[in-house]
Amino acid sequence: MPFIYASSRVAEGTLQITDLFPHKTQSNAVMTPNFRGPAYIYSPSKTSLTSLPVLDADFDVVGANSGLASYLLATIDDDANGTVLISEADSVAVAEALIALAEGGSALTSSQINQTILNVTGDANGIGIGGTTATVSEILSIISGYSVFTIPNGTSLGGALRAFEGVNVAGFFSAPSYADRLISTFESSFYISAREGQLKTAQTASTPLVVCYADDGTLIQ
Repeated sequence: MPFIYASSRVAEGTLQITDLFPHKTQSNAVMTPNFRGPAYIYSPSKTSLTSLPVLDADFDVVGANSGLASYLLATIDDDANGTVLISEADSVAVAEALIALAEGGSALTSSQINQTILNVTGDANGIGIGGTTATVSEILSIISGYSVFTIPNGTSLGGALRAFEGVNVAGFFSAPSYADRLISTFESSFYISAREGQLKTAQTASTPLVVCYADDGTLIQ
């Protein structure tokens, strides 16, 4: 599904989108009586996405670790260095770099994400490399605030000498408390808005206010 990344520059309730059907100005009282009001873009906090994950000496999670950095630590196999976890600090640095790309309106395809990982770690590791289990759509879901990723306390992420274990993270995702404030209906009017309407204007501003992503990380605009 598509994802709408809202810039940290968007204060709650300040960006209104009125060209998403069925807004009352585009609805027909007979055919579509249950029109909705204007959509207000909500920008979830980005701070928690880059919290430093905490591991003990056995590479088990200490406390509940949440955010994009924790996801990257759990899913990126540093294959170039002998199949080991990336470092906790590198997971934070990659998360920060990906957020910076989104803030600037950049695509976040697998190649862009992997280049970002390479820039931070110096190693050719990432999506589709070695044992990495990370996916573009999961990264987009977390970074755009459509999912909350939390690793439970005590989860083992690494074996001896930080060996990457490729833990199954499917059960670590949950819906955010603000889910009802996110745009989650993506029909034709969304694509029209993203490509030639109000969402297009918000995306192509000199400092983008939103970025509309397809699930492969390409831009919808």
